[in-house]
Amino acid sequence: MFGNFLFGLVPLWFILFVYLVSGGRAGKEEVDHIIVRDGAILFVCCAIMGSVLVDFMLAGLTIKIGVAYRLAIIPVFIMLLLLTDYSLIMGKIIDDDCFTLSSCTSKLVIALSALFSLITKTSLYIKEDAAHG
Repeated sequence: MFGNFLFGLVPLWFILFVYLVSGGRAGKEEVDHIIVRDGAILFVCCAIMGSVLVDFMLAGLTIKIGVAYRLAIIPVFIMLLLLTDYSLIMGKIIDDDCFTLSSCTSKLVIALSALFSLITKTSLYIKEDAAHG
């Protein structure tokens, strides 16, 4: 999960590096654009959840339909929340402040995606260990 987060945000890390090396003279607007207007961190969180969900489905474990439904609820909810916010921003109905890292939306998305990913991956490792052990 941490590796996906690092590699998924390579453009942001590069621009932050340029910003730091230039002493703050270059890159400030680009960092704001990537974090706030594009919501890159939030969409990377969704990609990580999708990756974890696909890993779980491809593991070949038999699970009940109710468990599969519960697994898909959180990523679908978060993606719908972000797409709704993004659509409202694009339509100029709301301000793009909901994508700042200090906003409630960002905190909720980051916390839920981290919890979902950690719990689902841990569960997958335990089930795979039990199946092979």
